[in-house]
Amino acid sequence: MMENCSAVLLDGIKLSPPVRAEYDHFFNMEKAGHLARRRDYARWQYVLDRLAEGSSLLDVGVGAGQLIRAAQRSRRFRKVEGLDIKKHSKFFNLPDDPVKMTYADAADMPFEPKSFDYVLALEMIEHLPTDAMSKVVTELRRVAAKAVVISVPYCEKQPLPRYHKQRFTFSRLRRLFPTANITLCVEKRMVPWVCVEELQGEGAQRTGSGQE
Repeated sequence: MMENCSAVLLDGIKLSPPVRAEYDHFFNMEKAGHLARRRDYARWQYVLDRLAEGSSLLDVGVGAGQLIRAAQRSRRFRKVEGLDIKKHSKFFNLPDDPVKMTYADAADMPFEPKSFDYVLALEMIEHLPTDAMSKVVTELRRVAAKAVVISVPYCEKQPLPRYHKQRFTFSRLRRLFPTANITLCVEKRMVPWVCVEELQGEGAQRTGSGQE
């Protein structure tokens, strides 16, 4: 039985002006490659739409920074920050309203407990060895006051790409995040990703540790 499970159709998601601005920037960039895939922006739009207005958010593993810049441009959030191990070659900041960035290891983040309402790690933990992934998930939970939101590739074909170290099935996600809401991200009748939303704070019960 798939408890706390739903699906979203990425094909039908309309990009808001802030997210569209990010998509257009990379779409018009020469040799943008995977940075210009619309389906990624649709998935990020879905996540941003689920976050409460006036809240604070931390994006862990910002990459080229599309999500945090869109969040900043939207003016919906009182605080937007990003964290990554190092600066992406295509990362740029907003000249009129830059996003605060911290460059550090996600397994040991320099933030106090519950520093942000929402802590996001989208398309990030699949790149980590199992021990490192467990430490990062623990840190995401420590820093989040309201919810941790994670997205990962879903049921990838094997062998995995060389840059992915984790494979996620529904049963594995349920073991790692037993109380989380799981949303299958559907595109063209396929399910390339899954979004995991795990509530934190009072009333959020959790038995998974991020380990197996």
